[in-house]
Amino acid sequence: MGVYPVANLKEIRNNKYPRMKDFLTKADVSKRTIERAERGDKISYGTAERIAEGLGVGVNEIIDKDRSYPKEEEIMD
Repeated sequence: MGVYPVANLKEIRNNKYPRMKDFLTKADVSKRTIERAERGDKISYGTAERIAEGLGVGVNEIIDKDRSYPKEEEIMD
């Protein structure tokens, strides 16, 4: 199941890691994956978790809940 990252993911990353190389080491994801995520492409939930961990934020802070499925309320049912 894939999720869509928030529109300002690149801004969030740049605020904490202005150098992409530093973030890649911290998040344990490829440069291509980060570039796709920052463009707003769908990524796996596991990738979103690794990105969030690298940024030091909760995964829900970097997922666009309006575009990602299943939505939280659907998971609860």
